[in-house]
Amino acid sequence: MWWHIACSGAAYPALADEFFERIVDGTGLTATDPVYLLRERIHSVAGLKATAKPSPHQQFCLLVEVFNAWVEGRTMRRLPTGGGAGRPRQSVPAHRFTVLDLAARV
Repeated sequence: MWWHIACSGAAYPALADEFFERIVDGTGLTATDPVYLLRERIHSVAGLKATAKPSPHQQFCLLVEVFNAWVEGRTMRRLPTGGGAGRPRQSVPAHRFTVLDLAARV
């Protein structure tokens, strides 16, 4: 995922670095920070059996949704669940990624 973000524009390698560093270290995150919520989800899912874990597609969609919220400066009370994660909105800002944008780079 880092590679897909980093190759999308001149400013994106630094954004990708910062996003994934925040996921790893968790420093300064608040309870409504999308990255904090993603970290918590990663920790809670880590101990589940493979059959209970989200599919790779669901995980990818969630990463895209959290990245977009983080870049846009939005807060979240909870992570999206189900089919809505990663779907493009009606009006997509230039810096917003969709699952199709990133999948096309593979």
